[in-house]
Parts: sequence; structure tokens; C-alpha cells
Amino acid sequence: GPSGGINYLAPEVTAVSPTSLLYQEGLQVTVYGRYFGPLSVFDKNGVYQGPLGNIPKEEYERPAALVVMAGGAHARCLSTSHLSDEELVCTTPEMTALNVSMVVLVVRQQSQVWQRGSLVEVRYLPQYKYQCEVELSGRCFDCCEEECQFQFQENREIQDQALLVEGFAQFCKRE
Repeated sequence: GPSGGINYLAPEVTAVSPTSLLYQEGLQVTVYGRYFGPLSVFDKNGVYQGPLGNIPKEEYERPAALVVMAGGAHARCLSTSHLSDEELVCTTPEMTALNVSMVVLVVRQQSQVWQRGSLVEVRYLPQYKYQCEVELSGRCFDCCEEECQFQFQENREIQDQALLVEGFAQFCKRE
């Protein structure tokens, strides 16, 4: 690179743990890889100290993790803990797809999406919320009634308050 400049290599994600988790927000996924940026370049308040290279100091932030959903939507982790050049912890946003890819963003560069090591399988996704083709209000309509009934009966883990309060009959049928 230019003399005196630092070449920042694009981050790479090689593994995640766990590789399967619930769709709810606030869970933790550890992301492993390399080129996330060493902790030594930040002071105790997280302010970037250098080496500066050819990127203005104020543009260098701690690495951030995000979740890319199948179908293309993406959301930043609610928080990213930067543990080392090779490890981050993401506090998950709500997942809206059955398969997602963990991506790391470092100084304008991001890791490859859908790398084998970056994949997480999402369990108990409330498909009456996200898989309905005629999505009118976030409630489930006829197109999702069967799916909704199946999930409601099979999954005791559902945390959707409206569904728990109203029960399947009100929630899953058009009024």
C-alpha cells in the first residue's frame, strides 16, 4: 500500500456459535474469524488510537456485526462486543428468516455474506408473521392459518404475547 499507510484487510467470518438459535432478539452469538481489528488500537473508552493509516481517525469505529436474513433484509446486532481481532459477540436483533448469515463490518469493509462458517439456523420462527405471502398487518390471515395452527400446537416456546393472550382461534382466523 501507500508508504506509511495501513492496509486494512476485509474481515473474514470462519465460524459462529451457536449455529442454531431462537428467532427472538437479545440472544448472543459469538462470531469467530480474523481481521476484526486488534483491541490495542482503542483506548479504554473505545476511542480509536491508531495506527492511523490512510483512513481519518473519526471514521474508524469498533467492528460491528450484522445479521443478513435469507431474502436480503439485514439488521445490525443490538450490540457488538469486540473481544479480539478474531472474536466478537453479537446480541441478536429479531430474526425474520429461517436462515441467516453473520457479517462483520470493519472500516467500510464487510465480510462475505453466506460464507459456510457464517450461517445460523433460526428455530421457532413464527411463520404466521414472516412467511405469509399476503402480509396485511403482521397478523396471520387465511394463507397462514394452517401454518399458524401447526406452530401454535407444536411449539410451546412461542413468546408472541398477542398469540398467547388471544389464543389460536382469534389470532389465526380472519375476523
